[in-house]
Amino acid sequence: MAKLVNKHIRITEQQDQHLSALSAKTGYNVNELIRKILDNVDDVTLTTALSRQQATANREIQLLASRKYIMDTLSRTQVFNNINQIAHYINKYPNNDLGKELVNTFNTVIKEIDELRSDINEHC
Repeated sequence: MAKLVNKHIRITEQQDQHLSALSAKTGYNVNELIRKILDNVDDVTLTTALSRQQATANREIQLLASRKYIMDTLSRTQVFNNINQIAHYINKYPNNDLGKELVNTFNTVIKEIDELRSDINEHC
């Protein structure tokens, strides 16, 4: 028998439940089951599994991009709804530190929204 080495792996709860169910179904303990799976995986099976994983990752990226787009749209709407209030305050108190802070904050928000838009364009 080949020398066994210890490996620590982290799996999701769903994967753990799946392994436990396979163990109960086959009668092999989880360690034996994992060894048998590794011994019997071939390049085609591995390629198929990785392709599925990449497809899932692509869907997640698209979902994230959609959420960012929605957030971008909502953020801009909220910002533009407040522009008149900010402009009014700044015009009323042009040398006030709070007015300057509002301008800096507004510019930061616009910069962050533009970065989100860039990320969205990159992933879509």
